Amino acid sequence: MMSRTVTVTAPATESQWVRFDNWANTTSALWQAEPSGGANYTIQSTLDDPNDPVSPVALADMTWPTSVQAATAAAAQGSITPPVFARVLLNNATGSVKVIFVQQGSVTL
Repeated sequence: MMSRTVTVTAPATESQWVRFDNWANTTSALWQAEPSGGANYTIQSTLDDPNDPVSPVALADMTWPTSVQAATAAAAQGSITPPVFARVLLNNATGSVKVIFVQQGSVTL
């Protein structure tokens, strides 16, 4: 199981990208957000991969569908197929949001 926590605190507007394990024998991914101090946040994920050796997607051309949008309360979201990357956007200049990303499964060789 992979678990990664990111926190975005104002005045930052975007978290580091979380890379999910595409080698894992996985069945699901889950993220849980915990805002504080009046934070308004959005969680996005993508199947695009700028590092793909066969069909890379340029950074400027990546598509970031939104799974949680303009939220101010705690939220959780799951996916039966993990994305390649996920990120958290802080939509206002106050507070912070902590998001825990979890991916079930293990690497298969």
